[in-house]
Amino acid sequence: MYDVRHGALLPDHVAGALTARLKPGARILDVGAGTGRVSVAFARIGFDVIAIEPASGMVQALREKAGALSIPCIAAEGSRLPFQNRIADAVVISRLLYLVPGWQGLLRAVSDVPTNHGPILHEWGTVWMTNRGSSFAKRPERFLRRPEFETLFTPGARTEQEVDQYLAELGFAGGSGWRPVQVQPFPFQISSAR
Repeated sequence: MYDVRHGALLPDHVAGALTARLKPGARILDVGAGTGRVSVAFARIGFDVIAIEPASGMVQALREKAGALSIPCIAAEGSRLPFQNRIADAVVISRLLYLVPGWQGLLRAVSDVPTNHGPILHEWGTVWMTNRGSSFAKRPERFLRRPEFETLFTPGARTEQEVDQYLAELGFAGGSGWRPVQVQPFPFQISSAR
């Protein structure tokens, strides 16, 4: 169901656009990797990806999807990373922050991961399913601001702007050569390190 809703893999042209400012072979930490939608796409175009995912079913799907690609999978939560700081050139968090009640703690934990002022790339969900199973592209904030959805679907961050503001408080900024990448329908925000 997850892959049907979100797409099984990020298209190569989107993965390429998101990583254009990284050195070939750079290490990317994918926090909340799920079934590998982003991890596999980045590994497929030559990046060294480490997937962080607490759900064993998601990790199993990621490994199946990765096939012969080497993607180490670590069973952990993004707010409790089991390694030292400065271990990756970039961090990606895709369609996760609105689901995590402690999203600020997760961002604090991953803010020390990038080396050499590497970026944090975060994607807000853009595709939702109707009750009939067909998909339509909408920005979820529109729906999630309604009172009946207040905590049902988003126990975490309420808007992209809220996430960007918190990243700025942590010393990250959109800009400095990094900018939002809009490759429809995949809008990622890229925040450069302090």
